[in-house]
Amino acid sequence: MNTIEGINNYLNELKQHDWHYKYSDDYSVYVSGSKHRKEIEALAAIYDHDYQIWDSISPDQYKKGAY
Repeated sequence: MNTIEGINNYLNELKQHDWHYKYSDDYSVYVSGSKHRKEIEALAAIYDHDYQIWDSISPDQYKKGAY
């Protein structure tokens, strides 16, 4: 996957992520959200070292970048 495709994939994964999965009463939602979070964190390690893209999409309580 080239860089542009990777970044686009990362953006799409961030946009689709259930940021509030930890609050679900359904354990399968928690497991799925936790797995997806690990996947997007792995993509962030490749495409978003300073978490600028992450922070532009995530809700305030989930921002990770350096300020």
